[in-house]
Amino acid sequence: MLDRRHFLATAASGVAGSLAFRGSLLAQLEKTPPLPDHALLDKNEDAYWAEMRKQFLIPEDEVYLNNGTVGSSPAPVLHAIFDGYTTTEKMDQQDPEDYPIWGYAAWNEFRDPLAAFVGCNRDEIALLRNATEANSYIANGIDMKPGDEVLMTDQEHPGGEHPWDLKAKRYGIVVKKVTLPRPMKDAAQVLNLFNDAITPRTRVLFFSHITTFSGVVLPAKELAALAHKRNSLCC
Repeated sequence: MLDRRHFLATAASGVAGSLAFRGSLLAQLEKTPPLPDHALLDKNEDAYWAEMRKQFLIPEDEVYLNNGTVGSSPAPVLHAIFDGYTTTEKMDQQDPEDYPIWGYAAWNEFRDPLAAFVGCNRDEIALLRNATEANSYIANGIDMKPGDEVLMTDQEHPGGEHPWDLKAKRYGIVVKKVTLPRPMKDAAQVLNLFNDAITPRTRVLFFSHITTFSGVVLPAKELAALAHKRNSLCC
């Protein structure tokens, strides 16, 4: 049975452990060198990325490739997360509308430069937690009728493929897949495969710029142009 003394002792040890972990992590971050000067990228690309590698807490003798799932964040991002949590927990914003609970106040300062970078306006950008959530928003947000088609490759990540599978199950849309050759010869071969598979019912072309299965790079710009030419949306 858990008595009060045991509970307090357990809670205290848990807090001490979390503080020790936080101290250890922050100590590691403090040892992180400053970001390399971007000018180094043009002078010596290998040296630039070697310096950028030092921004991550991953052990030097490890190469981590699964950055699409639980990828490590570089030191500036970790610092920003800790600072954000500290500000949030203080709840000392001058204007209640700026309280983090609403989730929007400070975001526009990031949405505006991001919009300028990608060539759109603020209202055309949604900041989401990850690509899987974004794919789900897109699949569920497009108005499609039974029999409408979404065309994708056979090498899509489950986080991109399954939202469309669920939409097919719920609303009767059709998920079609282009089988990519292994290996592919060139971009023209991919374009021809998509062009041959598009029908008048195709509403969406969905594909990864770099596929999760083989790492092949698809001709994104050309596929987007093909989609628009055939009156389809491109995702």
